[in-house]
Amino acid sequence: MSPLRQEAFKLIESVPEEKLYSIIQLILSRENSPTPKKEIDLNKYSGRGGDMFGSVEAVENYIKDLRSDGK
Repeated sequence: MSPLRQEAFKLIESVPEEKLYSIIQLILSRENSPTPKKEIDLNKYSGRGGDMFGSVEAVENYIKDLRSDGK
């Protein structure tokens, strides 16, 4: 058993019995809900690096180039 799993078991064993149902429901709800994607404000990066990030479009193009590894 991994150390992380052992730590989780110790934590669960320390929780009072009346709180276990709430914890189980919380875990199940987190497993079944999609992870929300964090919105990134590209405007805060425009104007950085001289002409490289002169606009939001420049930032978007830079990110696209990074994702495609220049291919």
